[in-house]
Amino acid sequence: MSNINTEQNQEPKFINQRDARYWTSLDELQKTPEYQKFVESEFQSSPIREGLSDEDLDKGWARRDFLKLMGASLAMSAAGCIKRPVQKIVPYNKQPEEVTHEVANYYTSSYFDGNESIGLLVKTLEGRPVRIEGNPQHPLNKGGLNIKAQASILGLYDPERLKGPKQNLLNKEKTNSDSIAATWESIDDAVVKQLAKGQVAVLTGNIASPSLNAIVSDFAQGFKARHYQYEALSYEDIQQGQKLSYGEAIVPFYRFDEAKVIVSFDADFLGSWLAPTTFTKQFSSARKNPKTMNKLVVFDSHYSLTGANADIRVK
Repeated sequence: MSNINTEQNQEPKFINQRDARYWTSLDELQKTPEYQKFVESEFQSSPIREGLSDEDLDKGWARRDFLKLMGASLAMSAAGCIKRPVQKIVPYNKQPEEVTHEVANYYTSSYFDGNESIGLLVKTLEGRPVRIEGNPQHPLNKGGLNIKAQASILGLYDPERLKGPKQNLLNKEKTNSDSIAATWESIDDAVVKQLAKGQVAVLTGNIASPSLNAIVSDFAQGFKARHYQYEALSYEDIQQGQKLSYGEAIVPFYRFDEAKVIVSFDADFLGSWLAPTTFTKQFSSARKNPKTMNKLVVFDSHYSLTGANADIRVK
């Protein structure tokens, strides 16, 4: 609390009066000598004052302590002044025609995460990709982009990424995961020796590229190998259902833009099921006209993004 004490022809003076009803400790309430001493030196603490007697504190800082403090400050200020190696910017000897300094180039590309294929538009500066956007002219995602494709560019600049071949130092029980750097020649020799023994298996994820699929097929035929595909999130239940219903084990491609009524049973096709980026574009395009818009009924065991956009949601 503060009161203003004014006298004639004088400027007002503010007098602080602490309410005695409030206290922060028993020492403050009882006004012990220790508390009074703490109040007097509350804002005068420093590492130099620790361990000094009252007589030394009254005399101020000692010259030796002052020199210690200044020496430590000087050492700490000079610790960051490390001379870095000189790196010179070398211009192109023969500058490519399509590369201009600080002018971006854009290239079309694609991204496949095992389930969904997305068309990309990649921004590059002097050959280095710096940004990924959805390609608005791609027939599936039509400019849309998911978070996995957006974050894939970080893998190009990951300091922990592999920069060369590695060889595992497996023990007899194969319980360790230690590895050492190797050369491509030594890796090729070791792989050829293992391939010559036979019983070769090729393990990959889902392959959407026809050219990559042809390379794997040729390799498997040349070494009489078996090709296995594995994904952490598989849709074998959908494939088996299609096989029992229509005789072919495939994952169908849905057209939510042409459906009049959509019924979803725990299939979050707008969030994480199959190809949500493509399905979102399809679903939103069919709901622009209120007279012809589709109807979405969702049966959800948990609240999903698709359930949040449903016309009728059954919990």
